[in-house]
Amino acid sequence: MSVERYLEELARHLHAWPLRRRRILAEVRAHLQDAGEGGVERFGEPAAVAARFNAVHPPPPARLTAVAVLVSAWLVFGAVQGLEGQFRPAPWPEGGAPGMIEDLLTYATFAILAAVAPALVTLVAPRALRPGLALAAAGMVTVCAALLVWHAVERAEHVPAQPAGWWAAALALVVLSPTLGAAGVTLRMSLRRSS
Repeated sequence: MSVERYLEELARHLHAWPLRRRRILAEVRAHLQDAGEGGVERFGEPAAVAARFNAVHPPPPARLTAVAVLVSAWLVFGAVQGLEGQFRPAPWPEGGAPGMIEDLLTYATFAILAAVAPALVTLVAPRALRPGLALAAAGMVTVCAALLVWHAVERAEHVPAQPAGWWAAALALVVLSPTLGAAGVTLRMSLRRSS
């Protein structure tokens, strides 16, 4: 096997952040080039070498995602509470909101609770369960934000001089960006481990 082919195989099995992955591959390349002919065979199978590197610093993407979900949930809650005073009073009596305005807030409340619970469990769960729990939590906090954006759009249609729904969408995107980024890393790492 050539050095390049060996490094490709090793990279496929490594579960590391990009900067660490580049360092590992550069170090292995240097060792293989110094070893000369037959160095690849003596170095060991790429999967076994990658497993040793992975064991040294296992990546924490699932827990990172869980923490990002908790931060996003806190930010969503803070944004809803902080912006409540900015909304004009609704022109309808309690319980008489048109459309799904009140239902959307109820669904969003359940969604945020459904996000926080698996995020907290992710922090203490066995390693095999963490990615699924973290991704479920990220999905639910995203659903919560989407419901709140939908609520803002619906409310803007029925309350005069209400801010447009685009500001809620922009705020949701900002609040969710750490969670979505961490969830993407968790998903990528989970898929790499299963292949």
